[in-house]
Amino acid sequence: MLLVVVAVLIVLAGVTRYASGVSRIVAFVFATLALAGVAWVVSMSIEQVGQRLGPAMTGVLQATLANLPEFFVVIFALGAGETVIAQTAILGSILVNALLVLGLVIIAGATRASDGVMRFSPRLPNDTATLLLVASFMIVLIGLTHSAGDAASRHTETISI
Repeated sequence: MLLVVVAVLIVLAGVTRYASGVSRIVAFVFATLALAGVAWVVSMSIEQVGQRLGPAMTGVLQATLANLPEFFVVIFALGAGETVIAQTAILGSILVNALLVLGLVIIAGATRASDGVMRFSPRLPNDTATLLLVASFMIVLIGLTHSAGDAASRHTETISI
């Protein structure tokens, strides 16, 4: 049933993208729902395969394949020459994985603790700080590339013979 719903969302996203007279917001909503559906199918598939392979291999699969829909967004955006979309998709992936998911894991761990005290490895705050630093660096890097402009392009007429 889930695959049918995702397939319908993908078809609707394609139709609304190329149909004339359809609002871009409607096309965006269907594309977002289709992408979320694909991510859900990938997640469920990884869990089903992981039941046969064990927890270690499931972790490897989740680490490599969980961001597959975001990877496709970046590839298609770069193919269309939309570098800003590709950069923001990567940045959004880092922020979601580093901050939102990790924060939800910490909250879920704290609520499940039997004595009300969550115990975790001392590495967790260091890893979280490192991920936050990488995310902040990406934001600064994208901002610098946009504000700096392309200085070399102004001199192509002067240098070319």
